[in-house]
Amino acid sequence: WWIDRAPQKDLIPYVEKTLSAKQLFALDRRGKTVYGPLSRDVLNQFHDDHIRRHLQTDIYATFIESNENSTLKVQPYNAHIRPYLLLESKFLAIDQKVDAFTGQLFGGNPAAVCPLDKWLPDSLMQQIAVENNLAETAFYVPNSINGGYDLRWFTPELEMDLCGHATLATAHIIFTEISPMKDEIKFQTKEAGELTVTCQKENALYTLNFPARPAAKANLPDGLLSALCSGKTPIGIYKARDYMLVYENESDVKQLSPNYTALANINDVFGVIATAPGDEVDFVSRYFTPGASIPEDPVTGSAHCSLIPYWYERLDNKNNEENMI
Repeated sequence: WWIDRAPQKDLIPYVEKTLSAKQLFALDRRGKTVYGPLSRDVLNQFHDDHIRRHLQTDIYATFIESNENSTLKVQPYNAHIRPYLLLESKFLAIDQKVDAFTGQLFGGNPAAVCPLDKWLPDSLMQQIAVENNLAETAFYVPNSINGGYDLRWFTPELEMDLCGHATLATAHIIFTEISPMKDEIKFQTKEAGELTVTCQKENALYTLNFPARPAAKANLPDGLLSALCSGKTPIGIYKARDYMLVYENESDVKQLSPNYTALANINDVFGVIATAPGDEVDFVSRYFTPGASIPEDPVTGSAHCSLIPYWYERLDNKNNEENMI
């Protein structure tokens, strides 16, 4: 589509007899100013029932995989490949959806990952996050100083100071698609400082080194307890970035059925963590984010910046690994 309409000087056509998603990302590693887009010769290799081609705006087109058995399905997770051609900056960003904290398709917590050569305008990154309509979209650019990457996260509503599952998703893309020989990645962030992710190649185990955010005792905000609609009173109330409500047992946490509209109307409440001792694990937790217009996050890495310090002390388990779900 763009081959026909865009000035030829703005494009570097890429023609290959066979092209997989992995090869497409190899283009991204070349450090060019412009990648692609997918030329007609490439598109003609795929059947129409494998790709849905749809013009969304006059700025970019999108190519979305619609058949899990299609040629594009070469990754072990659900991949949405969306080339964005920004003619004014001659830059193409490709974002991919990764399900974090799971080994199963359609499980865990999904995040979009968008590799960049240089930062796009904040407003444009926010618009991309809105279109992705996921809890988080991560954007990263290479950091020439330390050999790592600068990382930012956007919800459809705002830019976040820290996001665990989108960091894990970004690291997965870099480890598997960009730098498969690496076993450690350092991310520089605006608010959370330096984050490190290591990879054990033999079992593909990722370890995230996140900052501790110990929560201090706090008073319960007006309306918060009634908005959680449980009838149970927490045995402890704490606050760091988020409010953390500690309940007596696992069933108390499971029974929470929040009124999300009421939660969103409570002043000065960004996120709410509900946690309790687990029946078969050390502790359980749920996370509600009215401040970011996310009713409930499936799995929240950043919430553990407060959960781990609390349970580390309470369980007196300092020489062992916590078992959590």
